[in-house]
Amino acid sequence: MDNIMQGWIKLHRKLIKWEWYHDSNMVHLFIHLLLNANHKDSHWQGNLVKRGQMITGRKQLSADTGLSEQTIRTCLKRLKSTNELTIKPTNRFSLITIVNFNTYNNSDMIQTEPINQPANQQLTSNQPATNQQLTTNKNVKKEKNGKNEKKKDKYMDFVFLSKDEHKKLLERFGSVSILKEKITALNDYLGSTGKKYASHYHTILTWARKDDKLAPKKKTPEEKIAELQAKGLGKWAE
Repeated sequence: MDNIMQGWIKLHRKLIKWEWYHDSNMVHLFIHLLLNANHKDSHWQGNLVKRGQMITGRKQLSADTGLSEQTIRTCLKRLKSTNELTIKPTNRFSLITIVNFNTYNNSDMIQTEPINQPANQQLTSNQPATNQQLTTNKNVKKEKNGKNEKKKDKYMDFVFLSKDEHKKLLERFGSVSILKEKITALNDYLGSTGKKYASHYHTILTWARKDDKLAPKKKTPEEKIAELQAKGLGKWAE
Protein backbone atom coordinates (compact mmCIF):
# COMPACT_ATOMS: atom_id res chain seq x y z
CA MET A 1 0.00 0.00 0.00
CA ASP A 2 1.23 3.47 -0.79
CA ASN A 3 2.83 5.28 2.16
CA ILE A 4 0.34 8.14 2.00
CA MET A 5 -2.43 5.74 3.05
CA GLN A 6 -0.69 5.18 6.38
CA GLY A 7 -0.96 8.79 7.54
CA TRP A 8 -3.94 10.60 9.01
CA ILE A 9 -5.47 14.02 9.57
CA LYS A 10 -8.23 15.10 11.92
CA LEU A 11 -11.45 16.89 11.01
CA HIS A 12 -13.54 18.63 13.66
CA ARG A 13 -17.32 18.36 13.43
CA LYS A 14 -17.46 22.14 13.21
CA LEU A 15 -16.47 21.65 9.57
CA ILE A 16 -20.19 21.34 8.86
CA LYS A 17 -20.49 25.02 9.88
CA TRP A 18 -17.82 26.01 7.34
CA GLU A 19 -19.16 28.54 4.86
CA TRP A 20 -18.23 26.33 1.89
CA TYR A 21 -19.51 23.07 3.39
CA HIS A 22 -22.60 22.91 1.17
CA ASP A 23 -20.45 23.14 -1.95
CA SER A 24 -19.34 19.54 -2.49
CA ASN A 25 -16.60 20.56 -4.93
CA MET A 26 -15.07 22.91 -2.36
CA VAL A 27 -15.14 20.26 0.36
CA HIS A 28 -13.71 17.65 -2.01
CA LEU A 29 -10.79 19.83 -3.08
CA PHE A 30 -9.99 21.18 0.39
CA ILE A 31 -9.87 17.72 1.98
CA HIS A 32 -7.71 16.52 -0.93
CA LEU A 33 -5.26 19.36 -0.23
CA LEU A 34 -5.20 18.53 3.49
CA LEU A 35 -4.43 14.89 2.74
CA ASN A 36 -1.63 15.72 0.32
CA ALA A 37 0.12 18.63 2.03
CA ASN A 38 3.53 17.95 3.59
CA HIS A 39 3.42 16.90 7.24
CA LYS A 40 7.05 18.02 7.65
CA ASP A 41 9.50 20.27 5.82
CA SER A 42 11.20 18.73 2.79
CA HIS A 43 12.99 19.72 -0.40
CA TRP A 44 11.94 19.07 -3.96
CA GLN A 45 14.24 19.86 -6.89
CA GLY A 46 16.07 22.49 -4.85
CA ASN A 47 12.90 24.08 -3.49
CA LEU A 48 11.93 24.12 0.18
CA VAL A 49 8.42 22.77 0.69
CA LYS A 50 7.34 23.40 4.26
CA ARG A 51 4.93 21.57 6.48
CA GLY A 52 1.40 22.40 5.35
CA GLN A 53 2.53 23.09 1.78
CA MET A 54 2.43 21.15 -1.47
CA ILE A 55 3.66 21.57 -5.02
CA THR A 56 1.03 20.84 -7.63
CA GLY A 57 -0.99 22.41 -10.44
CA ARG A 58 -4.52 22.59 -11.81
CA LYS A 59 -4.00 19.75 -14.27
CA GLN A 60 -2.73 17.43 -11.56
CA LEU A 61 -5.46 18.43 -9.11
CA SER A 62 -8.04 17.81 -11.81
CA ALA A 63 -6.60 14.36 -12.51
CA ASP A 64 -6.47 13.49 -8.80
CA THR A 65 -9.97 14.67 -7.87
CA GLY A 66 -11.96 14.19 -11.06
CA LEU A 67 -12.97 17.87 -10.99
CA SER A 68 -12.60 19.96 -14.12
CA GLU A 69 -9.74 22.46 -14.38
CA GLN A 70 -12.27 25.29 -14.43
CA THR A 71 -13.83 23.97 -11.21
CA ILE A 72 -10.37 23.66 -9.65
CA ARG A 73 -9.59 27.25 -10.63
CA THR A 74 -12.87 28.52 -9.14
CA CYS A 75 -12.46 26.55 -5.90
CA LEU A 76 -8.87 27.69 -5.39
CA LYS A 77 -9.93 31.30 -5.92
CA ARG A 78 -12.65 30.94 -3.28
CA LEU A 79 -10.32 29.24 -0.80
CA LYS A 80 -7.86 32.11 -1.24
CA SER A 81 -10.60 34.69 -0.72
CA THR A 82 -11.50 33.25 2.70
CA ASN A 83 -7.86 32.81 3.72
CA GLU A 84 -7.96 29.02 3.78
CA LEU A 85 -4.80 28.90 1.69
CA THR A 86 -2.26 30.94 -0.24
CA ILE A 87 -0.85 30.16 -3.67
CA LYS A 88 2.54 31.11 -5.07
CA PRO A 89 2.62 30.33 -8.80
CA THR A 90 5.68 29.78 -10.98
CA ASN A 91 5.97 28.96 -14.66
CA ARG A 92 6.29 25.28 -13.76
CA PHE A 93 3.98 24.69 -10.80
CA SER A 94 2.17 26.30 -7.87
CA LEU A 95 3.20 26.22 -4.22
CA ILE A 96 0.02 25.92 -2.15
CA THR A 97 0.11 26.71 1.59
CA ILE A 98 -2.75 25.68 3.86
CA VAL A 99 -2.98 28.55 6.33
CA ASN A 100 -4.16 26.71 9.45
CA PHE A 101 -2.67 23.31 8.69
CA ASN A 102 -1.87 22.56 12.36
CA THR A 103 -5.59 22.67 13.10
CA TYR A 104 -6.02 19.56 10.98
CA ASN A 105 -2.70 17.80 11.46
CA ASN A 106 -0.80 18.05 14.76
CA SER A 107 2.93 17.61 14.45
CA ASP A 108 5.27 15.60 16.64
CA MET A 109 8.00 18.06 15.68
CA ILE A 110 8.68 21.45 17.25
CA GLN A 111 7.82 24.16 14.79
CA THR A 112 10.44 26.88 14.59
CA GLU A 113 8.74 28.87 11.84
CA PRO A 114 5.08 29.73 11.16
CA ILE A 115 3.47 27.73 8.39
CA ASN A 116 0.86 30.27 7.40
CA GLN A 117 3.10 32.01 4.90
CA PRO A 118 4.62 30.70 1.67
CA ALA A 119 8.31 29.85 1.75
CA ASN A 120 10.58 32.84 1.25
CA GLN A 121 12.93 30.82 -0.86
CA GLN A 122 12.55 31.89 -4.47
CA LEU A 123 11.15 29.27 -6.82
CA THR A 124 12.76 29.70 -10.21
CA SER A 125 13.01 27.88 -13.49
CA ASN A 126 14.99 28.60 -16.65
CA GLN A 127 12.56 26.83 -18.95
CA PRO A 128 8.78 27.11 -19.21
CA ALA A 129 6.89 23.91 -18.65
CA THR A 130 4.40 22.50 -21.10
CA ASN A 131 2.64 20.53 -18.43
CA GLN A 132 2.10 21.38 -14.80
CA GLN A 133 4.26 19.39 -12.41
CA LEU A 134 3.00 16.27 -10.64
CA THR A 135 2.59 16.45 -6.92
CA THR A 136 5.62 14.87 -5.28
CA ASN A 137 5.05 15.11 -1.58
CA LYS A 138 5.65 12.40 0.96
CA ASN A 139 2.92 12.61 3.51
CA VAL A 140 3.30 9.91 6.07
CA LYS A 141 2.49 10.76 9.63
CA LYS A 142 3.66 7.96 11.86
CA GLU A 143 1.58 7.33 14.94
CA LYS A 144 3.43 7.08 18.24
CA ASN A 145 3.99 3.55 19.41
CA GLY A 146 6.14 4.11 22.50
CA LYS A 147 5.75 1.36 25.06
CA ASN A 148 5.40 3.82 27.93
CA GLU A 149 2.96 6.10 26.18
CA LYS A 150 -0.75 5.71 26.85
CA LYS A 151 -3.26 6.99 24.36
CA LYS A 152 -5.49 9.65 25.85
CA ASP A 153 -9.01 10.56 24.84
CA LYS A 154 -10.12 14.15 24.48
CA TYR A 155 -12.94 15.40 26.68
CA MET A 156 -14.59 18.65 25.61
CA ASP A 157 -12.02 21.07 24.15
CA PHE A 158 -8.90 20.87 26.31
CA VAL A 159 -9.00 17.92 28.75
CA PHE A 160 -7.16 14.68 27.97
CA LEU A 161 -7.52 11.48 30.00
CA SER A 162 -6.61 7.88 29.34
CA LYS A 163 -9.35 5.29 29.68
CA ASP A 164 -7.72 4.03 32.87
CA GLU A 165 -7.57 7.55 34.33
CA HIS A 166 -11.21 8.19 33.46
CA LYS A 167 -12.21 4.91 35.11
CA LYS A 168 -10.30 5.78 38.30
CA LEU A 169 -11.87 9.23 38.47
CA LEU A 170 -15.32 7.73 38.02
CA GLU A 171 -14.62 5.37 40.92
CA ARG A 172 -13.29 8.28 42.98
CA PHE A 173 -16.36 10.49 42.51
CA GLY A 174 -18.91 7.69 42.19
CA SER A 175 -21.07 9.56 39.70
CA VAL A 176 -20.88 10.35 36.00
CA SER A 177 -22.52 13.74 36.57
CA ILE A 178 -20.01 14.74 39.27
CA LEU A 179 -17.08 13.66 37.11
CA LYS A 180 -18.53 15.65 34.23
CA GLU A 181 -18.65 18.73 36.47
CA LYS A 182 -14.97 18.25 37.38
CA ILE A 183 -13.94 17.85 33.74
CA THR A 184 -16.03 20.87 32.74
CA ALA A 185 -14.42 23.02 35.44
CA LEU A 186 -10.91 22.06 34.30
CA ASN A 187 -11.82 22.53 30.64
CA ASP A 188 -13.20 26.02 31.28
CA TYR A 189 -10.13 26.96 33.30
CA LEU A 190 -7.71 25.76 30.64
CA GLY A 191 -9.67 27.50 27.92
CA SER A 192 -9.88 30.83 29.74
CA THR A 193 -6.29 30.96 31.03
CA GLY A 194 -4.30 29.05 28.43
CA LYS A 195 -2.45 27.20 31.18
CA LYS A 196 -1.05 23.72 30.65
CA TYR A 197 -0.68 20.84 33.09
CA ALA A 198 1.47 17.74 32.75
CA SER A 199 -1.43 15.55 33.89
CA HIS A 200 -5.09 16.51 33.75
CA TYR A 201 -5.88 13.40 35.81
CA HIS A 202 -3.77 14.55 38.76
CA THR A 203 -5.00 18.12 38.38
CA ILE A 204 -8.61 16.98 38.83
CA LEU A 205 -7.61 14.92 41.89
CA THR A 206 -5.70 17.86 43.40
CA TRP A 207 -8.63 20.20 42.92
CA ALA A 208 -10.98 17.61 44.44
CA ARG A 209 -8.82 17.33 47.57
CA LYS A 210 -8.85 21.11 47.95
CA ASP A 211 -12.64 21.13 47.58
CA ASP A 212 -12.92 18.44 50.25
CA LYS A 213 -10.93 20.56 52.70
CA LEU A 214 -13.10 23.62 52.08
CA ALA A 215 -16.39 21.74 52.31
CA PRO A 216 -18.16 21.87 55.71
CA LYS A 217 -17.67 18.74 57.78
CA LYS A 218 -20.66 16.41 57.63
CA LYS A 219 -22.26 15.61 60.96
CA THR A 220 -22.78 12.05 62.08
CA PRO A 221 -26.35 10.84 62.81
CA GLU A 222 -25.54 10.92 66.52
CA GLU A 223 -24.38 14.53 66.29
CA LYS A 224 -27.55 15.51 64.42
CA ILE A 225 -29.76 13.85 67.06
CA ALA A 226 -27.85 15.56 69.86
CA GLU A 227 -28.24 18.91 68.13
CA LEU A 228 -31.99 18.44 67.71
CA GLN A 229 -32.36 17.39 71.33
CA ALA A 230 -30.42 20.43 72.46
CA LYS A 231 -32.69 22.70 70.46
CA GLY A 232 -35.76 20.99 71.90
CA LEU A 233 -34.53 21.39 75.48
CA GLY A 234 -33.70 25.00 74.85
CA LYS A 235 -37.22 25.69 73.64
CA TRP A 236 -38.73 23.79 76.63
CA ALA A 237 -36.66 25.83 79.04
CA GLU A 238 -38.26 29.02 77.74
